[in-house]
Amino acid sequence: MRDALETAFLRQMEDDPDDDETALVYADLLEDKGQLTRAELVRAQIAEEALFRQDAYLALRDRTRTRVGNYLYQCTSSTRELDRVGHCRRALRALAVRRGNGAIIERTRTAENAQREELRKAGFAPNRHIFFRRRGVCEAAIVLSETFEKRGEAMLQVEPSVRFLILRTDGTRCNIRRVLNNPAMRDIQHLKFRERCLPPSGAKAIATHPNARHLLSLDLSRQQWGGYREPRISRRQISTLKYGNLESLEELRLRHRLATDQIEELLESTALPALRLLEAADRNAQGTVMEEALTGDRVTRVIFNPGLPLR
Repeated sequence: MRDALETAFLRQMEDDPDDDETALVYADLLEDKGQLTRAELVRAQIAEEALFRQDAYLALRDRTRTRVGNYLYQCTSSTRELDRVGHCRRALRALAVRRGNGAIIERTRTAENAQREELRKAGFAPNRHIFFRRRGVCEAAIVLSETFEKRGEAMLQVEPSVRFLILRTDGTRCNIRRVLNNPAMRDIQHLKFRERCLPPSGAKAIATHPNARHLLSLDLSRQQWGGYREPRISRRQISTLKYGNLESLEELRLRHRLATDQIEELLESTALPALRLLEAADRNAQGTVMEEALTGDRVTRVIFNPGLPLR
């Protein structure tokens, strides 16, 4: 996977994503290790991002980053939002070509295609899996759950910086136990499911599996347990989250309608000592935000979305 030096570089680049010098030294490190494709990708995307810092590109660049952030970190995992991300990126590069910077864009595209070929050899076909990169470092990946079950370690050999994993399916149930059993899950810090693919026992499997103990965020907002008009999570599933092993979990996103006492049980749970953000739909308060009543010294944000539709 990664050695301690590479891990330190990735952590520093995550803390200061605009530090070109550190990123270029990281590219030299990759080249010394014989990873020429990744090294060239880092250098090419640094050159591209330096170009996009110019005033003519700032508005479109910021819009692109906002779209990516909405897709990854909010309850907007629809294909429409993903299409908007792609449209913004294509528009940004088209603007650069029109302004005479086609060589920089072509260099980046060539490096990206080479990296996609490496992923294809590892079993992750580009037309079925999506990898979000910035400055040559992969921030997140959308992959088929059945592919990750078998080839998760191979993915991290090619993209060792992946920390945010979004799982999707081809219309079948996700075998969450097989996913969690893959050793690559130990390096994943943020887990999200794009479709309604988890069985009712999925919450228990995640909460109790040792490979999920280090998760920092868990997004179950797309899962439908209960009726379509009023999706709920059962008290048994709440108890599973309470008595599981998610001791590092800081953010829990649900779209299910919870009773007030269920929310209080989660906030008071000693099994979730690091919980800082809880997002759910409130069933009892008829849309009334109860942040002041439910937020204590430990949990800093409780978000209610009473009208969120399932798509």
